[in-house]
Amino acid sequence: MAYLFPLRNLATGWTAEQRQHYFTTLNSYPQPDALHDPTVLRWFEEAGRPYGDGNSFLKQLDLIRKDAAANLSESERTALEPLITASSVAGKTGKPAVPFPKAQQRTVVQEWKPAQLLPAIDATAKGRNWTNGRQAFVDAQCVACHKMGNQGGGVGPDLTAVSSRFTRRDMLESLLEPSKVVSEQFMNTTFTLNDGEELTGRIVDETGDKVVIYVNPFTQDPTVIKKADIKSRQAAKLSPMPEGLANVLTKEDILDLLAYLESGGRENAPAFRAAK
Repeated sequence: MAYLFPLRNLATGWTAEQRQHYFTTLNSYPQPDALHDPTVLRWFEEAGRPYGDGNSFLKQLDLIRKDAAANLSESERTALEPLITASSVAGKTGKPAVPFPKAQQRTVVQEWKPAQLLPAIDATAKGRNWTNGRQAFVDAQCVACHKMGNQGGGVGPDLTAVSSRFTRRDMLESLLEPSKVVSEQFMNTTFTLNDGEELTGRIVDETGDKVVIYVNPFTQDPTVIKKADIKSRQAAKLSPMPEGLANVLTKEDILDLLAYLESGGRENAPAFRAAK
């Protein structure tokens, strides 16, 4: 693995056999959970910080593959097409997962603010309802943009191990006030075009002559902008995640959702055990 990353940008000096060996090695890399001793994985489980099935690792392999493919000649790309189009994520997601439930029709409960829920935030630690938290993850449209385990969208951050990076308060504020803190990695960009039109979205691809953005994070339909048509660009102040998505949830729904996020989606997490 140590050599796969630096070699991805080496454009010359390869033989056909070396190119084939490179992509074959990249595609046959072991599953992340096979790289660790079971004792280590059990430690994460017991510590309440579940191992997230290595989705970020698999995505990194796909990014390495994309960079390496960009340095191929047309003839090399044609010869190696089956290896280039392979994906570390698709079809290699580790343990089979139970599909998310269908979204329920909900009406607005109220416009939630963090101050209304902070006094009860520690109630997420025990006696919560996993099924309800998972349903809330779907009904608040979290699943459209975020992964939990090996399921969900890929536009936003993977939330499988979100509790290892953020506190309960952080998660609550991100849920209710998504534009308060926005990661540069997932920040929208506003493009002003030569004709005065403005387009705002998250950049998902950029080449020498075009930029591809997602204007709507839910539909994920790509919008292609020619660089020759761009007058200026700047970071957008608002998060790609709309405000108000949790307003269809009750207080108990939100607490169950926070417990679901904090547990990494694990049904056997302490928060979902019956209170004694």
